[in-house]
Amino acid sequence: MPVGGGSEELITDALHVGYWGHFAVIYSGIYFLDSDAKQGPTILFYDFHSRHTTPVLTLEENPLPWTASLAASTDGLTLFFVQYKLTSSIALMENFQ
Repeated sequence: MPVGGGSEELITDALHVGYWGHFAVIYSGIYFLDSDAKQGPTILFYDFHSRHTTPVLTLEENPLPWTASLAASTDGLTLFFVQYKLTSSIALMENFQ
């Protein structure tokens, strides 16, 4: 919704279940995560003035779901985000006593 009033406007439907908290608002726009982007989880930027969304960074690993893990400095020049790698291991033990 514009600061001066007016009707609400949907700017994206890219915030998916488990990743709703992955956004950061700065003076000129919003950084947000599209966890289901075709090329991989991608941080995007929506510019308030131009009303366009542009990709900023494609992550190597999925971000941690259900945890708000995207932030930006007030000038928008620095992004902070968390990635995690899901791992598991199985150990086989013979003759365990």
